[in-house]
Amino acid sequence: LLHERERMSRDLHDGTIQSLYAIGLGLGRLRRALGYAEERECLDASLTELDHVVAELRGYLVTLDPGVSPAQSAADALSELVARLSQTAAAGLRFTAEPGAGEGWPAAAVLDLLLAAREGISNALRHGAAAQLDVSLRRTGQDEVRLIIEDNGSGFDPTSPRGDGHGLANLERRARSWSGWLEVESRPGGPTRLTLALSSRGSQTHSAPESKHPVAPLSLTDTQTAQQTGEE
Repeated sequence: LLHERERMSRDLHDGTIQSLYAIGLGLGRLRRALGYAEERECLDASLTELDHVVAELRGYLVTLDPGVSPAQSAADALSELVARLSQTAAAGLRFTAEPGAGEGWPAAAVLDLLLAAREGISNALRHGAAAQLDVSLRRTGQDEVRLIIEDNGSGFDPTSPRGDGHGLANLERRARSWSGWLEVESRPGGPTRLTLALSSRGSQTHSAPESKHPVAPLSLTDTQTAQQTGEE
């Protein structure tokens, strides 16, 4: 599966996208040769739509390839991902990992962990306009980890229909593909905390609730207090 994703990513980039670029260049030359404004306007609309198609394909490529090799430990791969994203993000990104978290995981599991982290971070930056993100990887069992992404962005109500527009359904499907679950803690005005539990054992039984998405809005302060008092 991992090699198939890499092959599809290369084929789309080297074949389909390059062909679309060539078509766009040809249309651009044709536009410059036209002498009528009406025809130029029609071509402008086609060129704009072509740009949108290329952008969508590039977004799809990101989901196939996170830009970080999964052939390493989960903690090292996530650390590299966060470092790469922090170079272009306007927000501050920090990553911490507990010793042994995700150690020895198969590359396919590490890849899905990377893609989930990238999507969660991207959502926080794009939708929440977060200024600070904390990403952590915690070990909860021999084969189980929790990926936690906390941000101080604008937040949202995860119980509303709009909540699914933040890619939460995709994140939950990715977690469930590794016998895990997703928990969302947020409220309008923020902050937001995403927790993904995953198991490298794949479809084997995971000791987790059947579903934790969506959950009632909850502030990070409330969550931390509950953890300190043993209520969670």
